[in-house]
Amino acid sequence: MKNNKIETKALSLFNYIILGSILFWFYMLRHILTYFIELLRLMLHTINLSEVSLETKCMIVLTFVLIGVSSDLIKEKNNNSMNNDDILARRMAQALVVGLVVIYINLHTM
Repeated sequence: MKNNKIETKALSLFNYIILGSILFWFYMLRHILTYFIELLRLMLHTINLSEVSLETKCMIVLTFVLIGVSSDLIKEKNNNSMNNDDILARRMAQALVVGLVVIYINLHTM
């Protein structure tokens, strides 16, 4: 009986952690997409791409990677070849790596 309650509490805590990380990524994605739209507008005004900094190009590439990681989950979910927990763990690891790179680039461009 106690093991079942502990397992339920741990599962509930894990769900809150996942929910918090998803909300954090939506918050970050909003900032990244806003930054990306501003960069596209800047690039449309400057025809010469050599004027655009390396950090700007990296942010555009990382935005596409982040969108690709989030959309790839839907493709693998429809495939049903992997367990849901394995897919979630793999996607969370990819999102963590992308997030760390984005944070690193943001800190060095400020």
